[in-house]
Amino acid sequence: MVKIRKAVAADVDWLLEQLKDFEREAAYKLPIVPKSLDYARTFLLHMISSHVVLIAESNIARLGFIAGLQAPHPFNPDIFVLSEQFWWVAPPFRNTTTAGARLLAAFENTGRKIANMTVITLEHNSPVKAESLTRRGFRYVEQAFVLEVA
Repeated sequence: MVKIRKAVAADVDWLLEQLKDFEREAAYKLPIVPKSLDYARTFLLHMISSHVVLIAESNIARLGFIAGLQAPHPFNPDIFVLSEQFWWVAPPFRNTTTAGARLLAAFENTGRKIANMTVITLEHNSPVKAESLTRRGFRYVEQAFVLEVA
């Protein structure tokens, strides 16, 4: 049975390893994980304590996570936004568990209490995620393009 819980400090190294896998799969030209792992750990601890980081687990194994930053909108501070930054289920657990759907549901439930929400999908898996998002009431508003200069 998949359960969702809030992340804790003891999850940071696992999250960092998962983000390295995410980085390889996302195929961005620029790295997502910073060179300074100390910075990455500090940032993840900050996200856990001040934002939203949820872990999916089953029988003590961690399956995936979803993380978002909550803050006033940069242009209109009257609007509070929870912006998903990472939504990841480790490859061995995809299509074998309900981890991804449960993470999204928990993220949405948390967000409905505090903010408007945005969720990002990667190009190669957008149709699956887009369908699950629209079923939940999200609507397509914009498309992001990345120009990586390095």
